[in-house]
Amino acid sequence: MVRGTERFCPDCARRTGGLGGSWLAVSAGILSFISLACAPLGLVAILLAGIDLVSMAVNDKRGRHGLKLDLIAIGLSVVGIVLGVVVFMRAAADASAAP
Repeated sequence: MVRGTERFCPDCARRTGGLGGSWLAVSAGILSFISLACAPLGLVAILLAGIDLVSMAVNDKRGRHGLKLDLIAIGLSVVGIVLGVVVFMRAAADASAAP
């Protein structure tokens, strides 16, 4: 089986993941996971994923490697940002209700 420029046996091809991508996509994925606990990192992850998506659109020879990872990173970052906003609003409401 040929994947990109490398040849794999069927067992090795099954073991290697299909979410390969650039370092921008990988770092966006890592930061988006961390953004579930720290919402501002979600903005950085969205920015990195957006840069990677634009570079994929401009550079045709690179292909679409990392597209899934970028989209997952953006989605997970949005969830982290929404959770951060909800927690912040809830804390603000509790602080204003305290005597």
